[in-house]
Amino acid sequence: FNVPAFPHGDVIEVFLQPEGQAAYYEFHVTPGGALLQLRWPAPMRSLSLDWTGAADPLLPYKVARWRIRAQTRLTRQGWEAHIEIPLRRVFEESAPWNGSRLRMNIARYDYTRGRLRPVLSATAPLGEADFHRTDEWSRLELRFS
Repeated sequence: FNVPAFPHGDVIEVFLQPEGQAAYYEFHVTPGGALLQLRWPAPMRSLSLDWTGAADPLLPYKVARWRIRAQTRLTRQGWEAHIEIPLRRVFEESAPWNGSRLRMNIARYDYTRGRLRPVLSATAPLGEADFHRTDEWSRLELRFS
């Protein structure tokens, strides 16, 4: 739990940011069910991350007080994941309600093809290969029935 797997294998990443909220969340799930949960208080590019000197540069951003739920299973085509994210934790300023809006990106960071660089893919139409471009994420409106 909360150990980065993206440099070593296949990871699905879910990014969520409620409209009007500066902070956003990033959740990783691997085919084996390993989880990484991050909360970025501002755009990641604006934060100082020491990737060379710090033992764990992600430590200040890790979420450990609560967990998402994820079930994975291998298929003939690869793998699939069922992920449950408690939106009441993601919406920090008010509880999510019918009509709440948020931005979302679902991405994949895949090192499993024996390449030196990962295969990257995302649901958002990103202008460059940077999953943290929140302005380019898809916009959603919650509808409860």
